[in-house]
Parts: sequence; structure tokens; C-alpha cells
Amino acid sequence: MRNVLGIIPVAFAVGCNTECADLDRFNGSYEVFGAVRSHSPEDLGALRADALFYNGTREWGLVYAPSNGVLRIALPEGELTANFDEGAGGCNTFTLDIPTGSWEVDVTELTDEEPVISSHTVRFSADIVWTGDGFTGRYDVEDEWALSTGESGRLTAEGTLSATRLDAGGEDG
Repeated sequence: MRNVLGIIPVAFAVGCNTECADLDRFNGSYEVFGAVRSHSPEDLGALRADALFYNGTREWGLVYAPSNGVLRIALPEGELTANFDEGAGGCNTFTLDIPTGSWEVDVTELTDEEPVISSHTVRFSADIVWTGDGFTGRYDVEDEWALSTGESGRLTAEGTLSATRLDAGGEDG
């Protein structure tokens, strides 16, 4: 009986370590809601908030690439690559860091005579808690943006993320 009781804690420890080691569990499609909570400058000017992958609702495709320890983030605007580090809070916390990412998005409105493209160069960092069927977290971002109409600026912001898994999948990289 004592041997059986001794095996139970070992089984739980191995199970947790196995789960923690399986970083493919993050792979899949997610509906992500991002909300800018505070930003500078206060007046966004010509910056279109719907051009920001970290604000509003978007589908994110996540694929962990174990060969180089990054998480690829597929967005409607393109793909970003984030450095992936496990957090101090255990295997269900992690940090995503995009030292430099860029994307362009068409923000043309019906009243525009010419297409309007919003170009962005971003530094993005997020502390994430994995919930099993999604994740929540907090982020910091610096976004240098320019519109094809000539307006440009720099946004520094903090916000929150909340994601729900749509489907599992992806590939190892």
C-alpha cells in the first residue's frame, strides 16, 4: 500500500511535466479580443484603431516552432514572430516578445478617393496566462505608424488580451 501511495505523487509530477513540455498545446486558431487601456499620445489623430492587431477582435493563428523557441502569429494582415518564454508563474504562464514586427493594412473608407494603407512597425510584449481553451493577458506596445496619405506618428499603449480557441492545429516548426 505504501508503494502505491508513493507512486501517486510521482504520477502527478510526471503528468504536469509532460503537459508543460507539450508546447504544441498552444497551436491553433483563436478569436482574440484586444483592448487598449491607456495610450500616449491621448489624441490618436489619423491613426485608425481598426488597423491595430492588438485592438479589437481578430482571429490569430498560433504555431509554436520548437526548433527556435518562437511562436508564429498569423494575422489577417500577415505573420508576426514572437519570442516565447515560460513565465515565472509555472507552465501555464508565458511571455511573448516581438522585438520588431511590421504589417500593412488597407484602411480605405468609402469617402477616400485613393486607397489608404496603414503601415506599422511595432515592439510588442505580452504576459499571458494559458487557460486550457484560450488565454488572457496584459501587453505593452510601441507602434510607429504611417498612412499612405502622409500622416504618421508613434503610439505607446498598454492593454489586455482575451482569447478563445476556435480549433486546435498547426505544425511543428
